[in-house]
Amino acid sequence: MSRSILILAPDKDVHTCAVCDELDKLKCKVVVWSARKIPQESSLGFELGGNECASLVSHDSQTFELGAFDSIWYRRPGIPKSGSMPKRWLEALVNWESGRALEGIYRTLSKAFWVNNPHAQQEALIKLHQLKIAQDAGLKIPHTLVSNDPKLIKQFAERFSNRIIYKLIDEASWQYFPEQEQPRGMPTLEFRQTDFAHLEQAKYSLQLFQEKIEKTCDLRVMVVGDDIFAVKIEPQEEGAKLDWRVARNNKLSKFKLPDDIESKCRKLMADLGLVYAAFDFALTSDGQFVFFELNPQGQFLWLEEALELPVSQRFAQLLVDCK
Repeated sequence: MSRSILILAPDKDVHTCAVCDELDKLKCKVVVWSARKIPQESSLGFELGGNECASLVSHDSQTFELGAFDSIWYRRPGIPKSGSMPKRWLEALVNWESGRALEGIYRTLSKAFWVNNPHAQQEALIKLHQLKIAQDAGLKIPHTLVSNDPKLIKQFAERFSNRIIYKLIDEASWQYFPEQEQPRGMPTLEFRQTDFAHLEQAKYSLQLFQEKIEKTCDLRVMVVGDDIFAVKIEPQEEGAKLDWRVARNNKLSKFKLPDDIESKCRKLMADLGLVYAAFDFALTSDGQFVFFELNPQGQFLWLEEALELPVSQRFAQLLVDCK
């Protein structure tokens, strides 16, 4: 029986295209749609209290029922874009209202198999929450401090011989950086001796600090249902040793995780209610695997193409199997 699959993603998203190619081989019916199409290209009707339904009408007048899909990939669902309005606050209000309505509608679609469940995914994106759940699952995490107290931050730094790092508490914070800044966002940064002179600035906002992990390499681990794909990442530039994301010429190779680490990854996935996520680990010289974070929307195509990993294929199969 052919499966009906909805992918919530923007047009021409490369990850969506790769998975769609695999779904096409499996003879699936696929609809790709983004909330950004509301209201310019799509209208929606949703009713509660009677015959519950949710319909979308696209720009070519094609109608489909949200509740009729077997599987839904919550890839990059987007938010409605109302377009130009007389006041910026009004435009923001309208987009917020439409976005919250959609999030509510998504959560009523309980019959579908989600990758990932929207509520679970939003919860999992909260970095401190996932760190605590990871620790409870038996994974080693860095010692972490969140504070806006300069005195506490100084004491924390001294406890680790001033070898600490700081980074964004939420990856989505990059959107608030100036558009002209390239790259937009902030990589993991080492706390320097000169930073002590500016600690008073920390009082204006809660910030995240961690002990610096002395690592031999980084690991990107993709969990797709029951399948696990691990990749060793070895930065070739000195400036990328702390955060490999700032370089393009990292050495990549396939890696086999120990069985106990795989089991802990699966437990963390189950505890967070996820069926797909990309993990970031560090491997230390004494063989410890240190969990940094996971991303339930993490990119995988670049590693698939570099190492011929069948991630898109397994992702498509996950959507088809619905389990």
